[in-house]
Formats: sequence, structure tokens, C-alpha cells
Amino acid sequence: MLLGVLAAQAVADWADDRRLAREAEAQFQIAREQAIRAARVQRHWATVGPCLIERAREVALAAARGETLSAAAIGRPALPSAQMPSWDEDVRRAAMARIGARRMDAIAYTEAVMWIMQQSTIGIRDGWSTFALLDPAGGPPSDIDRGNVRLAAFSVIDKIRVLKSNELAAQMEALGVAPTEWESADLEGVEVDTCGLIKDWR
Repeated sequence: MLLGVLAAQAVADWADDRRLAREAEAQFQIAREQAIRAARVQRHWATVGPCLIERAREVALAAARGETLSAAAIGRPALPSAQMPSWDEDVRRAAMARIGARRMDAIAYTEAVMWIMQQSTIGIRDGWSTFALLDPAGGPPSDIDRGNVRLAAFSVIDKIRVLKSNELAAQMEALGVAPTEWESADLEGVEVDTCGLIKDWR
């Protein structure tokens, strides 16, 4: 009787291990695809970041000089994003055992960078929206408006610097991703100019 129970338990454990192994492999493939996407997003910011920083400085100077800028003149940066999947801890442990620490560490590092990128992107979106206070279509900008625009511009500059510096080249190498797969800054149909601003923004 005891042998039968032990045998049944062994079969159940074996089946559970197989299930976790399948789930770990499937989850890793999803995470790897999103990590590639994250690397492309970071490459986008590294490419357009210097120009966007200069644009934010120009907006800050316009605010300081008492000038106005239309929404079209200010522009709107594209805000590409990626989303790393969440892991069940049992599946993550199975992935560490099956896939290996080097590749799973690369995934974990990318997850951390992606969180920073998401927060920075939200800050850029909110800060850039503040630039609209210089648009005369909404009424003459007050001194408080201009001060808020300047503060927003400096915050945007700081966050763009963060985005463009968190390179994921080492993680892509660990994941076996060729540079040609992630060095493209393709935004999947969003038309932007060389400064990373959405074309024909109004």
C-alpha cells in the first residue's frame, strides 16, 4: 500500500515538474521577446535623446524670454514602451534551473531597467504636456505658467538622459539576440521625424 502511494506521488511530482518546465520555457520566450522590444525602445531614446533634450532646452529658453509657442511648434515626442511579463515564482525557479542563471539574470536586469524606463516615460509625457502652457491658443501665459514650463523642461531633460543611458547590449548578448534584431529603432508604424517627434502633430 505504501509503495503504491509513493509511486503515485512520484508520478504526480514528475508530472508537476514537466508542467513547470513547459511553463518556464513558454514564459521565457515571452520575456525574451519583450526584452528585445525593451532594447529597441532604449535604442530609440539613445538615438533621438540628444535632439529632444535640445528641443526641451529651447522651450525652457522661450519661457524665460517671455515668448509663446504653438503646440505644432513644440511638437510631441513618440513614447514607445514595452511590458515585461510577470512571473509565478515556481515558474521562475524552474526557469533558473532549466534555462540557466545567465539568461535569467539578463531577463531580471531588463525587468528592472524596463520599470525605470516606464516611470521616466510617464514623466516625459507629463512634463511635455506642460509645455502647452506656452501655446497662446489657451490664453496668454502667466509668469507662473512660464515657471512651470521651465521646471517641466529640466525634469524632461533629466528623464531623457536616464532613458538614453540604460543600454541593454550586454543583456541582448546573454540572451543570444543578434544586434540586427534590436538595434533598429522601428516604432511599428508611428511616423516620427529625426528628432523623435510625431509628424504633423497639432
